[in-house]
Amino acid sequence: MGEKEFLKFYMEKRGLSSTKEAKEKVDLFWKTMFTALDEEKKVKIKGWGSFVIKDVKERDIVELRTKKLTKIPAGTKLKFKAGKELLAIVNHEVAGNEVEVDE
Repeated sequence: MGEKEFLKFYMEKRGLSSTKEAKEKVDLFWKTMFTALDEEKKVKIKGWGSFVIKDVKERDIVELRTKKLTKIPAGTKLKFKAGKELLAIVNHEVAGNEVEVDE
């Protein structure tokens, strides 16, 4: 499912009047998530999962084509660990995977 299809699906499920409004709501969610991650380094949503920003050390790798040793610089990465409820839905362990939408 692409972004346009997802926004139409979200718009219908939430009873919104336009995809523009749906995009604004989704964008607001992600902006809030990114701000919280930037400040706290971890966001945990019960049943859904947790996002964590991890620092990654500089490391050496061998390039397969050239067989040369190359350094990958230090940086950060975002990790997501799915929660039990999300995994149950994905693994079809829950009767019907319809997600209730509360307004």
